[in-house]
Amino acid sequence: MPTVTTDGTSFIIDNDRHLIVGGVVGYAGLPKDTWRARLRAAKASGLNTVVVPIVWAEHEPVPGKFRFDGDQDIAHFIATAAELNLKVIPRLGPAVASDLALGGMPHWITKELDSHSELRTPTPAFLTRVSKWFSQLGKQISGLQAT
Repeated sequence: MPTVTTDGTSFIIDNDRHLIVGGVVGYAGLPKDTWRARLRAAKASGLNTVVVPIVWAEHEPVPGKFRFDGDQDIAHFIATAAELNLKVIPRLGPAVASDLALGGMPHWITKELDSHSELRTPTPAFLTRVSKWFSQLGKQISGLQAT
């Protein structure tokens, strides 16, 4: 794994200064066989880093049933970016995109909370679900991160 530090101006990755030239490149909702072409296009446009929204609803469509294979194989997407020498900044969160319903959170979450006002608030029910989501996601991508 590469070593990452900062000097307050830029990132230093394995002793090389790294200026981030990035943009958002999503995988959610797209066929896996299109990912490499999308990432190549991002690189060809001058990007060296891609910001990847990781959409919770794509990975847990049913409470407790996580999917990280096929078109939901986030580890493969990140590995493909690495093969193309692109850095990845995962955009994590319960909500990751304003243009998605509930910001990308699964629709079933509203049925588990007492009210919609509990979304994005530190209530035990919401935090329990988010914790389970992050735990499952972490198992998929933690080994791919720089330290």
